[in-house]
Amino acid sequence: MTLETSEDDSDLGDLGAETAQIAMIDQANGDGLKLVDGSIRQVGVLADDGTPEAIELVIAIQ
Repeated sequence: MTLETSEDDSDLGDLGAETAQIAMIDQANGDGLKLVDGSIRQVGVLADDGTPEAIELVIAIQ
C-alpha cells in the first residue's frame, strides 16, 4: 500500500500510517491470510528532489 502525501506532508504523520496499517491487517485477516509477526515494514518514498512523496507499507503473509 502506498500513502501519497499532500503538499504540506501532514498526512505522513504516525496517525495516517497507523490507520493504513490497521486497514491492511484487517483486510488480510478478513481474507483468511496469516500474518508473520512483526512483519509490517514502512518505507519513505522520496521525489527526485529528495522531498517526501509517499509512505510505502508492506506486510508479510504466510
